Parts: sequence; structure tokens; C-alpha cells
Amino acid sequence: MTQETIFHIHEKAHQNHTCAEIVPIFSNLDQTQLLKISELIHHQSFQKGNMVIDPETQELIILNQGHLKLYQLSNTGKEQLLRVLGPGDFEGEKILFGARTPDAYAEALTDGTACVIYKQDFQALLLKYPAISLKLLQESAEKLAALERQTSYLSADSIEQRLVSYLMDLYETQQQAQFVLPMKLKELATYIGTTPETLSRTFKALSQANLIQKDRRKITILAPDQLAAQL
Repeated sequence: MTQETIFHIHEKAHQNHTCAEIVPIFSNLDQTQLLKISELIHHQSFQKGNMVIDPETQELIILNQGHLKLYQLSNTGKEQLLRVLGPGDFEGEKILFGARTPDAYAEALTDGTACVIYKQDFQALLLKYPAISLKLLQESAEKLAALERQTSYLSADSIEQRLVSYLMDLYETQQQAQFVLPMKLKELATYIGTTPETLSRTFKALSQANLIQKDRRKITILAPDQLAAQL
């Protein structure tokens, strides 16, 4: 075995171990258990625009590098953004439990890498490590709560109310007045059910009212009480 081959083997093991470490559902496991999980991981690279998840996907996808947009299609074919996935996020657990998501897709927003655990291997992990099942339930509950928040945004009559609700949620979650939007404006517009042009005008109106300050994706809440009063 050449030194180059040995290097690639160690490099792959390191990448797989890194994947296992950054996922919340594996956070309660020790190093020995993480190494066992790493043996089940398959490395996958993707380019911007690639479809990483589709209705036929039968694996748990763990994002290692890059960003994906998870969306579903309506009966009319309209795309509805559900969330943007970053490093450490995962998707596919519903399919592994037998729940079908025929309209769910994940498209790469950037080049990146993902770690894949096949359905049979993942189900075996759940039987061997019950702690993973508990963490998985917790993460699934948080995803459901996020979808409920998105539904509340979309139920608001005005785009301003939708945007203000979204910004106030970020403000309260991060407990600081300055934060970076977790998605680009185009994705945010889709997320709250509007167009990029309308979203830009709404941001501008809030800025002119001295309620927020916007510098690209960096947002500063200048008057949280007054901003909340817009709801």
C-alpha cells in the first residue's frame, strides 16, 4: 500500500468522523461510538445547482460543507422554500422511518460536500444507540416548530408583517440586536411568500423608519419595541 493510498484512507476517515461530530443527533455519543458511525458514512460532493435530495432519496444526508435549499412543490408546480441547510444540518430521516415526502427536494446553493448514511445502516444505528432516537425526536420537533413559524409568517396579510415577524423571531432567538440573515434575500422572499423586489422595498421602508439598519445580510434592530408594534 503506497503512502498516497494511506493518506487518502486517513483523509476519508477524518472527513467521515468530522461529519459525525457536527450532527446534533450524534452529540451524546463518545469517540468510540462516533468512530463506528464514521465507518458507515459515504462521502458525496456536489456542485451549485445539483439536486441533492429528491423524492427517491433513501438515505440520511448530513451536510458537511456548503448550503442547500430544501423546498417542496405545490400542485401547481410552485416552489415553496422550507429552509436553508448549512454545515451540520441533516435531512432524510422521515423517509428512513417510512414517511413519504413526494414533493420534497434539496438543491445545492453552493458547491459542497455531504455525508450519507444508507437507510439500513441508519435503522441499525437507532437500535444499537437509543440516545440517537431521542435526539432525533428532539430535532424533528424543532423542525416542526420551524414549519409552524413559517406558516404563521405566511398567514399575515401584509409582507411587512411577515418580514417583521421573521426578524423579531431571529432577534429573540439569538438574543442580540445584530445578526446575519441565515439565507439570501432571494430565498428569504420565497420563504415568506413574496418577491425579491417587494422584500427589498419592505426592508427599505423599515430602514427609513429607523426601525432597523441593513448592510447586505447583516441586520441591526434599532428599536425592537417599535418594530414589534408593527405586528
